[in-house]
Amino acid sequence: MLRKALFLIILFFAFNNFSYAKIDTSQTLLTVGNEKISFGELKRAFEKTSMRRDIVFEDISKDSLMDFINLYANYKLKVIDGVKRKIHEDSTVVAEIKENYDLLAESYLFNKNIVEPAVEYYLDLRKTDKKIALIMTTFRADGDTTEAYQKIHSALKEIENGGTFEFSARKYSADSSTAVNGGVLPLYITGLKIQRKLEDALVKLKVGEYTKEPVRTDFGYFLIKLLEEKPREIIMLSHILLPFQTEADIFNQKSITKEDTLRAKKMADSVYKFIEAGENFNELANKFSGDKPSLAEGRGGFLGIYSRSTGLATTGDNLIQEVETEAYRLKDKEISKPILSKYGYHIIRRDSTITYDEREEVKESYRRLYYANDEQKYLDSLAVAICNYSLNNKSFKLLVDYADNNKTALDTNFAKRIPEDIKALELYSILGKKYTVDNFIQNLITKPELKIVATNEQGFEKAIKLLIRPIVIAEATKDIENAYPEFKVMMREFRDGIILFRMEALNVWNRLKFDTTLAKKFYDTTKMDLTRPAYYDISEIYMLSNPGIKKIREEIIQGKISFDSAAALHTQRNNYRDKKGHHGNLYPEKYKLAEIAETLKLKKNDISEPFEYETGYSIIKINDFQPSRRKTFEEAIPDISGAVQALVQKQLEERWIKDLKQRYRVVVNKNAINSIFNRKK
Repeated sequence: MLRKALFLIILFFAFNNFSYAKIDTSQTLLTVGNEKISFGELKRAFEKTSMRRDIVFEDISKDSLMDFINLYANYKLKVIDGVKRKIHEDSTVVAEIKENYDLLAESYLFNKNIVEPAVEYYLDLRKTDKKIALIMTTFRADGDTTEAYQKIHSALKEIENGGTFEFSARKYSADSSTAVNGGVLPLYITGLKIQRKLEDALVKLKVGEYTKEPVRTDFGYFLIKLLEEKPREIIMLSHILLPFQTEADIFNQKSITKEDTLRAKKMADSVYKFIEAGENFNELANKFSGDKPSLAEGRGGFLGIYSRSTGLATTGDNLIQEVETEAYRLKDKEISKPILSKYGYHIIRRDSTITYDEREEVKESYRRLYYANDEQKYLDSLAVAICNYSLNNKSFKLLVDYADNNKTALDTNFAKRIPEDIKALELYSILGKKYTVDNFIQNLITKPELKIVATNEQGFEKAIKLLIRPIVIAEATKDIENAYPEFKVMMREFRDGIILFRMEALNVWNRLKFDTTLAKKFYDTTKMDLTRPAYYDISEIYMLSNPGIKKIREEIIQGKISFDSAAALHTQRNNYRDKKGHHGNLYPEKYKLAEIAETLKLKKNDISEPFEYETGYSIIKINDFQPSRRKTFEEAIPDISGAVQALVQKQLEERWIKDLKQRYRVVVNKNAINSIFNRKK
């Protein structure tokens, strides 16, 4: 499972675009057996497995390049040998490839035609920050839209007749938080930060323009005005907060006094003077700042990555307006004077302006917000375009009219009232095949995934789309390898991955056995810490009364009773009377009683004086003491077995690769490599 998971992680990166710099990507850099491996293949393999988007293949060092080529050559040797042994023709391998083919083809198709274009679109939108104003009129709770429609058109008419957008916002907008400011949103926005319908309308506007038609959403109508648009700046910030109040004051809901304000101002001025004198900003933050999250783990006031439109990268929170305004006024490395806010005084440092790769974040947000809807739209378009799908609307309406619309398909009585002549009608056709109303009803009754579908118009529409979905996908992907050569390469890599795992199982994993001779040699030469710590074999008598335990100790010392017998009669530790107070072997590093024995320097057969312990008092007897020493070979086996197995695996791997290189020629084209990767020595 672990090996497959690793391979699937690598496979994920095959969904990235195959785009290269202007280099002859077809030139051969490596030959393994009869297989020529091009620059393009090596670059693709490197970038899929590097896990870092910022590393460019052409920019890696010569040594790193050669290391990667050697690793890739070994991978190819194993696969080529597997193909020669016809591993890929094994029935279980064929079945595994077939089982995954449809899933991978579907994922690739959707990724290529839905996700990738959407992500690029939203990444482009995220190049700018926008300030907008809006007027919103909401639908009534009962769903009536008339009043909202009339209000939004009244607002639009007033604006068109010369009134200001701001005045109409104050007069008509249902959003009181923005209406009071003339409809202006307090925060900047960027891609994926407002509803899609509003965003689609906004992208068509220039600064100063407003939407000439109301935008209808699920809960109201909107007019939008674009007030400002500027290139998006992503910065890194640090700050020092000198708060008016302590956490205790805030918890106790203490009001801020004039003295609190003066004290914070005085402290802020002092800290700023230290900064002007050249003292380290981060050290001053650690010493004086009251913002604990920015001080955790020695952060020195570091807030992290910030954007006006998306907030802090870690939390999404926006800075208070006074601080944000100053942060974007500063240049990189500049430090502000103390800034007053409702929390106290802030001193901020704009650390740097950065380029922040938001691709994965944008992809995740897009998938969460819009992907399901876009996927269905895409499938609907394919159904008509390539499958000639057609719904008989008349038959569909009759089905809805006769069915019991208050049930689900789980209750088969939903179709009881549908006449036989209606059941015989064609409901829909796809790829030239016709499906009747009765065909549809039988699918609803028999297919488990359809049993929860509501037997009304919306439910029937959903069920039909679920039924035709695999047909549409199969048709769309039947020639996918010719339509998308990258997918063909990806499936080849998937096959090669399965071959690789099979070959490694045959040549390495299935041959791994614990080699006692090698283990003994490893034990004799290793520098691993195999120390067995000192331990004390301890018995204890625990009592809640100090006088009581003193008396028992005196009786033991006088020989009136043995320690074991006294423990069996008197110890008050739960479940230890039957054990006669015996704890067994305890290590000082782990157990408190052993630590006490070590501190008291107790020896074998010593009985301690009473001491406070937990919520009572204890005396302990040292039954035995063993000093620290190196573990014997037998004792050390659990510690060294992992390292020994790694050695065995390495030896098996090396012998296997050596054998493969004797059977298959490996040639590195150093001249081509030198011409592409022109490195300074």
